[in-house]
Amino acid sequence: MPWDPDGLAKLAMDAGARYVVFGRTSLILCHPSKHNDVDGSMFMRMGPKDRDYVAEIATAVRARKLHFGLHTNYMNPRLVPNWIDTVREAIARYQPSTLWFDGDKLRYTADELKSRDLASYYYKFSEKQMDVAIEDAMASYKSATWSRRLAHGDWYRKEESPPHDDISDGYYVRYRELFFGLKSSPVEKSEGLANNLVEWLADCTAKNGNLELAIFLGPPVVFDLEKRALRQLGIWLEVNREAIYDTCPWYEGKPQSQTTRRIYFGTREKVIHCTPSCSTIRDRDRCSRTFAPLNTRISACSGFRLAASHGVKLPKDWLSIFHRKI
Repeated sequence: MPWDPDGLAKLAMDAGARYVVFGRTSLILCHPSKHNDVDGSMFMRMGPKDRDYVAEIATAVRARKLHFGLHTNYMNPRLVPNWIDTVREAIARYQPSTLWFDGDKLRYTADELKSRDLASYYYKFSEKQMDVAIEDAMASYKSATWSRRLAHGDWYRKEESPPHDDISDGYYVRYRELFFGLKSSPVEKSEGLANNLVEWLADCTAKNGNLELAIFLGPPVVFDLEKRALRQLGIWLEVNREAIYDTCPWYEGKPQSQTTRRIYFGTREKVIHCTPSCSTIRDRDRCSRTFAPLNTRISACSGFRLAASHGVKLPKDWLSIFHRKI
């Protein structure tokens, strides 16, 4: 696939995204570094000399007033000398709003990974220190709370897993791949890719979380499917954005009766918002997808705090007042 940072940034904008996370490769770096292609270093550059792919996508994303983040595989600095230095280079140069980790992040202790030092550097040398957020996955300590709750850092991740039943006690990101588990839905019945993503959006935002959708740039048939789904989601969000963006939990609601449909609740500017499940494209010709804004380091991803009430039925007069137009 041709490299088109402006096209990718526009796709994110069309999808209703608030931030874009770019996957920085591990030993083959897609940006200039003093550690590339030198004696004693395991790192090499990708592409022409001095070509900076990270800067290109970061510039395109920020030109659309979206937040930019970086993903990288955490490497044990004892085994891969200079890895932390390359990450520090990236932090100083690109000023990412968020950092994601994979790789060795759960295999070694924080002391061996020097993860506290890296987190400290990130906070200290970010130009907007209160607007950045780092993943709570920087050493083996996280194995005890992986995919469940916040222990350290600013947010934790939930991978391809069933939905949980309650509001999270810490900000989280639900990670889903558009090329994997296309029939997966938080409700019992799959309604197709775009409709399933609507359900995941409502489910995770209702539980104090964000929805992050991963895409790959090839092969072309897969990328075309990803683009189509993202744009459908953006169309839905144009209509229903008030029930998603800048909302806060509604912990006080206690509906009593039951129904087979899920209804999600949230508050925004002292107005209760009600988003019913099964808001399918087929039924209403709309669909949605979004990323939350990273507002502060302490309350990262606060744009996605909706309270969830599963399988509840509101009185008819409530529905007539709070039902979102779809």
